[in-house]
Amino acid sequence: MPKIIACICAMVLWLSQLEGYGQCTVSLGNEVIICSGDSVALGANLTINGNTGPVDYSWSHSLGNSANPVVHPTTNTTYTLTVSGGGCPGPVTGNIVVQVKPSPIASFDYSPASPCAGIPIEFNSNVTGCTGCVYSWNFGDPSSGSANTSAQPNPSHTFNSIGGGSVNYTVTLTVTSANGCTDVYSNVINVKQSPNAVLTEDVNFTQCLGLSSFFAYVTDNSSPATITNYRIEWGDNTPPYNSSVPPTSLEHIYEGIDIWTLDYQVTGPNGCTSSSQYTVTNISNPAIGAATDGNTLQCGPVEVCFDLSNYQNNFSQIQYEINFGDGSPIATYSQSNLPDPICHEYSVSSCPGAFTFSITAVSNCPTPTVAQITPIMIFTGPTADFSAPPYACVNSAVSFTNLTIPGYNQGCNASTTYLWDFGDPASGANNTSTLANPTHTYSAPGTYTVTLTASNGGNPQLACSPTTITKTICIEGPPTPHFVLSSNEGCVPMTLDMSNTSTTTNSCNAIGNWDIGYTELPCLPNGGAYTYINGTTSTSDFAQLLLESEGTYSIMYHLQNSCGIYEYKEYVTVNTVPTVTVSTPASGICAGQSNSPTAIVNPCSLPVTYQWTFAGGTPSSSTDATAPSVSYPNAGDYNVTLAVTNACGTVSNTATIHVMDVPSINVSVMDNDLSICQGQQTTLTVSGGNTYTWSPTTYLSNIAANGSSATATPASDITYTVTGSNGACSNTASITLTVDPLPTLSADDTFTGCSGEDIQLSVTASGGSAPNTQYNWSPSDGLSQTNIPNPVFSGASSTTYLVSVTDQNGCENTLSVPVTVRPLPIVETGPDLTLCNQPVATELTGYSPTTGGTGTWSGPSVTTNGTFTPSGTGQVTLTYCFESSTTGCS
Repeated sequence: MPKIIACICAMVLWLSQLEGYGQCTVSLGNEVIICSGDSVALGANLTINGNTGPVDYSWSHSLGNSANPVVHPTTNTTYTLTVSGGGCPGPVTGNIVVQVKPSPIASFDYSPASPCAGIPIEFNSNVTGCTGCVYSWNFGDPSSGSANTSAQPNPSHTFNSIGGGSVNYTVTLTVTSANGCTDVYSNVINVKQSPNAVLTEDVNFTQCLGLSSFFAYVTDNSSPATITNYRIEWGDNTPPYNSSVPPTSLEHIYEGIDIWTLDYQVTGPNGCTSSSQYTVTNISNPAIGAATDGNTLQCGPVEVCFDLSNYQNNFSQIQYEINFGDGSPIATYSQSNLPDPICHEYSVSSCPGAFTFSITAVSNCPTPTVAQITPIMIFTGPTADFSAPPYACVNSAVSFTNLTIPGYNQGCNASTTYLWDFGDPASGANNTSTLANPTHTYSAPGTYTVTLTASNGGNPQLACSPTTITKTICIEGPPTPHFVLSSNEGCVPMTLDMSNTSTTTNSCNAIGNWDIGYTELPCLPNGGAYTYINGTTSTSDFAQLLLESEGTYSIMYHLQNSCGIYEYKEYVTVNTVPTVTVSTPASGICAGQSNSPTAIVNPCSLPVTYQWTFAGGTPSSSTDATAPSVSYPNAGDYNVTLAVTNACGTVSNTATIHVMDVPSINVSVMDNDLSICQGQQTTLTVSGGNTYTWSPTTYLSNIAANGSSATATPASDITYTVTGSNGACSNTASITLTVDPLPTLSADDTFTGCSGEDIQLSVTASGGSAPNTQYNWSPSDGLSQTNIPNPVFSGASSTTYLVSVTDQNGCENTLSVPVTVRPLPIVETGPDLTLCNQPVATELTGYSPTTGGTGTWSGPSVTTNGTFTPSGTGQVTLTYCFESSTTGCS
């Protein structure tokens, strides 16, 4: 048989596992839950640096290289996808779990196995793997209406189809397990059609002539036309008619007076049968008679009895219907339980007409037998009734409302007369009244009996008996409300006892209730909430309240009766603990900084005391209403608590103050040298914060953007202060630079000499930090020494020397020392002479072609002016010395 399976899938979401290299990741989505037998498409998405690129796919479980394979696992399965390409440095993998929930397995069988139409078929479900299953049947038989479906595990169904063939019905069972998984099972039921058995008779199987026998002539009118067998069970113990030939005007004689049941059964060509039953009647038309024992014109309520006759010989299956004519239900009796006589109480009037009693003998005969008695005339006296308030106030007019139901006298006259007795003899003639709706005033409290008598109006001889009704009324005076409270003041929540001490001596039905009002106090109102407790209510004489809001309650007791509403009131004041809210700076404070926390306190109409606690702060506590200035030495979060106390208790509130680190600012100088020489520059560096501000900025340059460094070139001693900030807090640090003076250099003389002469140089150093121990002449050419103050110059040409002198503080100054070398004059004396050793004076010639001046000779036998007189033989060397008149050199 065919089986259809459908599953309902549910999705459960959580993150899949991811693996990857760098920015390459693969996500397979969320874990999937399916029902067994179901399938699901897996989806892949490779992301490379946030972009999707082409990749190569490789799935586990032999799923191939599709991006979206469809899987239908039977157990929980983890699928792995490996992707490569797309710019990834290596393969990337991702996992997804497909969880498989078990599905139920639906099936059913039925009996009988080869059913005929018109016979109930029993279905039996055979379901496995199902917990808490829900069943849904569809029998595929829409013509059966609401019977076409069922939610029972094992239902039954009847298929109705007329004919001689068969009809297929597809029956479907859907079962849904508690986990949401569903299975559907369908089966085609082949139902054989059944014939429709119809038998007709000439007089519709009924004869009411009282004959000793009944000749029945029956003819088949069944469908379909093809029927294989016809069977008639006559119901009179005679042999049945059983034939393949349909009966046509077939005669059958029923003997005797009786009623029989004929069963007609036909069999279709497929073996299915159908039957119909018919009642065969051969009786006499039933007889019935009725009479009364007495007068049928009476005042009601009255019982009237009817004698029955002529029914004793009626057939046993006769039914009797009795209608008493007064609108009461029709009574039905059988031949065996028909009462004789039959009695009935008439309680309503027949006016303006009459009642008719009838009894009908009912049979299969077309005309029933009826016996009647008429007229039955019933007259009634009025039914007295009235309404009045159960309670009324003394000296007030009480209204009585007449509710009497009028009767009818024997002339069918509905007029009524009334007589009232108010039960108040003290009122004299006013104690009675004949009005329909009178009023009466009672002058004294008490309980009074009121009587109303109602009679038929008109001729007293035609009247039925009058009726009387009595009722009581309580006359009362005003009550006096009062109560006692357990207290008129307290703290929320407050339990209040309320004892009713009202006076109700002259009250018939004083109804009391408590009424609670409320007025807010200037403190967190919440609507005047209250609750009756310990089983008491607003109508209890002793009531207990739980007052749940601070404020003023008005306690009222209302006492009400027919005289009005009376009230007694007292007030109860309910206080509560104060309210307090502590606030600290939202941005926090810096360590070492002082701050005064604030608080909003509502004392709630009562005196209060204060207790501040500053954990970790200085001071640590205070009892003042206003918090003092508090400081915290170290960074951290500290609790600030204010406890406020009044007569109802103590309430505290805590806020946290955030204390932030103060940066430790450090200023340093290059090489850690706080002393510099005049005119020298140094670099200052700051650390410990994020941004810095210098003061003063005199002699500073190259200040960094955030102020973390600067170049200082001070002319004199100076102190710099740096303010550093970490974004929230700031701190300062200072550094003092000492400026040492430079030594003062001076030369003793101007240093000038002739070429070839030694020149004594000398420099004097003063000022600075003596001693000035370091000298350095530059360049060193032509000097006897370079590290003394007075070296000797032996140079051949003019030179400018730079001498530097460094004092003990390392301060250095320099002096430029020029040395001038004057050139020697050029001297001409002519060629060497050869003279005879004769005392002949020879004038020697000496001069300078470049400069003016004078010259002198020196040597043997020569005068200064150049006269040489030889005085012997041999070689004589004479010297001519010429002194330049411009340079002074010779």
